[in-house]
Amino acid sequence: MSEHDPRCEGINDAKLLADVREYGWHVVRILDKDDSPGWAFSIGLYENFQHPEIVVFGLNEDVMHYLINAIGEAVREGKTFQVDGLYANLIESYACTFKPVNEIWYGDLLGYADWFYKEQNYSVLQCFWPDTNSRFPWEPEFDENWLWAQPLLFHVNQSPLALPICYGRSKVKCGLIDRNV
Repeated sequence: MSEHDPRCEGINDAKLLADVREYGWHVVRILDKDDSPGWAFSIGLYENFQHPEIVVFGLNEDVMHYLINAIGEAVREGKTFQVDGLYANLIESYACTFKPVNEIWYGDLLGYADWFYKEQNYSVLQCFWPDTNSRFPWEPEFDENWLWAQPLLFHVNQSPLALPICYGRSKVKCGLIDRNV
């Protein structure tokens, strides 16, 4: 594994490989920008535990790192996180749920995982956190102020080129997300 996506420059390949060997996974954090939320994802859960990798968006980078590590620890102990299952207390007193990430998003958002897995197929679950009323982004009455923070990567009809539109914090841009999937 000597070549990888050039967008990953600055990330230490040796550290990633050592973490996957020693702990079972590594967490990659992508910092937020004015027009997009930050995100974090695991690399190694599928390799070591045959569990989908995890990606989470829109929280503080330390919280996302902690969340993925907590999920990784549970996976190491034999827990499997299921699509549409509700998992209490992953984030304080809120229940999170998971949706499968459509492969069209892998290259744009999980390029370092693509590098790690090379030609091997792997799966990814997106961890979704609720608003303060325990609603998720695809549900009616979800807090519109938070739509920008969690792109719906299970969406199959959305072009990867539209991703920045999904990220935009303005209500006009967020309105382009099809919440009826």
